[in-house]
Amino acid sequence: MGLAGALSKTNLIQILNLIRLAKKTGQLIITDSNETHRAQIGFKNGEINYAATPENPQDLLSIIQKYGVLNDRQLQTLQKNRMGRHDKAVALMLVNANFVTKDIIHNIYKRHIIEIIYDGLGWNPYHFEFIDNLLSPDETIHIACALDGIIEKAKMQQAEVAFLHEIIPDIDRPLMLLNQDNQHNRLSATHWRVVGLVSHNRTIRDIAKTCQLTETEIRRLILDLQKANLVRYE
Repeated sequence: MGLAGALSKTNLIQILNLIRLAKKTGQLIITDSNETHRAQIGFKNGEINYAATPENPQDLLSIIQKYGVLNDRQLQTLQKNRMGRHDKAVALMLVNANFVTKDIIHNIYKRHIIEIIYDGLGWNPYHFEFIDNLLSPDETIHIACALDGIIEKAKMQQAEVAFLHEIIPDIDRPLMLLNQDNQHNRLSATHWRVVGLVSHNRTIRDIAKTCQLTETEIRRLILDLQKANLVRYE
């Protein structure tokens, strides 16, 4: 099965369904109009086991940092003792040190994969190509995720993703910083980190990469910040 084309003429859900039904093994490569690599999604026998974007690599340390699994002291210990080990060896080290359990690692990897798939619902201008039997990097951790449930949940996310793209269509532009003196107790630490990174020479995509956020996640945060009158999208 040769799969390639423009996401503007189909959508990620339809492509995932075809891969699931055909029980394909390989990788789905997503590029933008400038042929810049935007995502790489791996499959084995119709199940997804790998997903990475430039902002969100499938890297154990990056995923652990993003989801706050370890405290600062544990992270420092991990960074000190990693010494070039690949992710599988690092995961075993963490489990043996009782920092995490296998279930925790499985759950954060699955969450990482699902959030990238949700992000893909807004990749309409992008191009896709499925490369048969191209395996995901061997050094990374692979978590097999059945596509049935992911596809159904993705269908429910489509309306929100479309709305966010309508409000914030282009993330390759900077934000304008407004009043920071107001008190906003409901905003998270991630919200404030985004505010602290706003600059006229830093794009929204740059901020997303620094904060390890997907395109959908950064759009959600910016919408919150606009409602709080802290930033403006122009």
